[in-house]
Amino acid sequence: MSNIETVVKQIAPDDENALIQKMGLFGWTVISTQQVSDNYLSGESDGSITQHRTSFVKVMFQRNKEIKNYDKISNLEKNLFIAETCIKKVKKTIILTILAIAIALSAFIGGETVPALACLSVGVLFFILSILRIKKNNIWNNKIKELYNEIHTLMN
Repeated sequence: MSNIETVVKQIAPDDENALIQKMGLFGWTVISTQQVSDNYLSGESDGSITQHRTSFVKVMFQRNKEIKNYDKISNLEKNLFIAETCIKKVKKTIILTILAIAIALSAFIGGETVPALACLSVGVLFFILSILRIKKNNIWNNKIKELYNEIHTLMN
């Protein structure tokens, strides 16, 4: 059984250096990077054709499982991923709140009371959810700081 593990991450080009630094904290080293661009065409309803371009970077990392404190480091890495994912959910909820309230306002202005009330209800629900998640977000931010402090201690 190999004591080397490998992982590939896809990231926006602007975020490549930050990813490499973060992965380095957990004992990962870069094996390769690959800039990937994709061009494709899509047909529009008016008969026109639009060209689209997407771009991302594939970064391949490798880590030896026999590094000191491997189990703790691996666990900290998983916990950090969970914490960062929870923080991203807060941002999505806030965006949905703003969108629902904006739709409700435009429906009220347009004289559409029933759709406006429905959207406003959804907006209020998302607003309450946002407040709850923001409170939890502060807890996750503190957890992330603790995880980074612990990983620095283990790796030094």
